[in-house]
Amino acid sequence: MRKPYKTVGKIDNVAAWYYKAAQFMSGTQIRAAFVSTNSITQGEQVASLWKPLNDMFETHIDFTHRTFKWSSEASEKAAVHCVIIGFGTGGSALEKTLYSAERKRAVNNINPYLLDDRETLTHALT
Repeated sequence: MRKPYKTVGKIDNVAAWYYKAAQFMSGTQIRAAFVSTNSITQGEQVASLWKPLNDMFETHIDFTHRTFKWSSEASEKAAVHCVIIGFGTGGSALEKTLYSAERKRAVNNINPYLLDDRETLTHALT
């Protein structure tokens, strides 16, 4: 059986939550937000996750908190670099916001790299 997107097997498991949320939100005004490892906003994973979500569900990012370090309070501390991404399907939110440790700012668009820029999914995935 041929995969519709040949790189789909190379993405983090957290991508399944984004897919499932987009599937449930499709055709509604519902929005979702997840705290995720920042790997889904870097390198090959960006197009592998966001291009199928855009193609199938017309997803858009409404707000994001760029990379921040999270560490547990356990004795064997794990440190993870995280992002928060709020997104929806269909019509886009009127106001888009980029958060970081330094500031909050309104922007015109948030791309999957969590930058104030147009969509940049140029990888050939099909």
